[in-house]
Amino acid sequence: MSFREGAVEFGRFRTWYRRIGNADGGAPLLVLHGGPGFPHDYLTTLDRLADQREVIFYDQLGCGRSTTQHPPDEWSISLFVEELANLRFQLDLECVHLFGHSWGGWLALEYALRGCRVDPLPAQLTKSWMASASTVYEALWGPSEMVANGPLAAWDVSTELRRLGLPILMTCGAHDEVRPPLLESMLESLPDADLKVYPNSAHMAHLEETESYLSDLSRFLRLAEERIT
Repeated sequence: MSFREGAVEFGRFRTWYRRIGNADGGAPLLVLHGGPGFPHDYLTTLDRLADQREVIFYDQLGCGRSTTQHPPDEWSISLFVEELANLRFQLDLECVHLFGHSWGGWLALEYALRGCRVDPLPAQLTKSWMASASTVYEALWGPSEMVANGPLAAWDVSTELRRLGLPILMTCGAHDEVRPPLLESMLESLPDADLKVYPNSAHMAHLEETESYLSDLSRFLRLAEERIT
């Protein structure tokens, strides 16, 4: 029976994992332990399923064999969701079962409700992810989407929006991290703007509801050009 363990980079941290079992069987079982902060070891009974499929354990940040040193003010549910997404991506797990125990069940639900709602990930998204520049992201934004401590965290042009006398199309997903109410509030300062919210999308509606998105964008571009001419 195959057995591998290692660690993947997650920003300036490392997430430890162990893979055991039949990689040619059913879809892998990815195990999310409880706590938070209670390492995976108590769940290793599940490795008895490894003759049917690969079973993958990992220690979440802050415990076990993963990075344990982390600024206390940066702990958040979103951090663990992003760690899980990063692990799945780094291990190339296109189709996977999530097993969550206790807190791990909360994490599984949060993961399922957030992020790009396309499975498997589109090739173009994977290509960009593989080539992403984490040093630029961390310098300008911060260590994760929900921990903004870079210069972009203070960026605010809300008082200047009324100066824009241009047709503007704003888009977001109903499950986007940029929440629809935020964009709706911007409409008050943008008299010539329109907002499209895609009900089955998160942060990448152009990939999640492609046909509707392209149709709306095409219509906006045509109408904007008609006004200019």
